[in-house]
Amino acid sequence: MTYSALSVEEKKHYYFDKFKMALYKEGLDKVIDTEVELTAANGHSMKAVEVFSHAIHYLKMKALKVITETTGLDFKDEEVQWVLTVPAIWGQASKQFMREAAYQANVASRDCDEQLIIALESEAASLHCIESPMAGFVNGKEHGVKCSDVVARPGTSC
Repeated sequence: MTYSALSVEEKKHYYFDKFKMALYKEGLDKVIDTEVELTAANGHSMKAVEVFSHAIHYLKMKALKVITETTGLDFKDEEVQWVLTVPAIWGQASKQFMREAAYQANVASRDCDEQLIIALESEAASLHCIESPMAGFVNGKEHGVKCSDVVARPGTSC
């Protein structure tokens, strides 16, 4: 659905498209602060840190809901270590901005900075592939075997 097809009521809401890449400007690690604003499809502006904070908070609540429904366990915020991924092309200022947005979303606190890890998307994807179960990849019979168990490493023969 396009923005122009939205009803008057729906247009009261803000719609930000591809807002994550607004923190990247090619060739520069521009200074990103909490005053930077993004423009929604309806022309309204909002502080970028609020947009990111709302998105992160939504994902946090959704993740906790799925974990609770799946395991039957309730976790306290301080019991969870969160990993937010960012594009590898982002500079340090953008990564720090993302950390600030996560703090505002109550994903972690400044007092416990090890509760939040900012990781590069490419590294996180690679680790996920290495640690994913092999089930269905090799003859569909490899239950409980991880990719890291069968991947050749330097000094091994394959």
